[in-house]
Amino acid sequence: PDHSSVTQREWYRVQSSEAEPQDLSKDPQYSGRVAFWTSECALTVKNVSVSDSGVYNFRFKTQSSDWISAPSGVHLTVTDLQVKVDPNTEGQREVKLTCSFTCSFSPYNFQWYKNGQNLKTTNENYIVLDLTSLRDEGSYSCRAYESERRSPPVCKCQSKSVQIPPSQVSNKMDKTHNF
Repeated sequence: PDHSSVTQREWYRVQSSEAEPQDLSKDPQYSGRVAFWTSECALTVKNVSVSDSGVYNFRFKTQSSDWISAPSGVHLTVTDLQVKVDPNTEGQREVKLTCSFTCSFSPYNFQWYKNGQNLKTTNENYIVLDLTSLRDEGSYSCRAYESERRSPPVCKCQSKSVQIPPSQVSNKMDKTHNF
């Protein structure tokens, strides 16, 4: 329809019940997290969480009609952030941890945590740890920017001990080494 004849526009989340859809801009659950681009019928939701997964739709009223909705909505699936160990690095001296999620947004920035404390901020979704170093031992989690959510600390990395058999130690060296 002609933009001048549109009297109301709103985005809503499709519910399974027959209840009247609720405008997201008036829903306390979305307060401060939604932005509407009415000229493009676009919706932006910030700080998404798993509970935001669902179907969203746009509707409008004109001067001569009641609500008109699109026949199908936009499906949004959000999963929790997860720290995953790259299987190609398992059992190696270095291990690669990846901050993994399914929601696509950009630009990405990642905050890494070790034992709940800030470790590193990067635009890469991975970090590489040296497992022979005791300083890398700990519990790791990550956060993607635009989100206050943090992954659960599922990766508990422990250092590997390196042992050298006495037969391989040079006679010029002590057989006891402190690392």
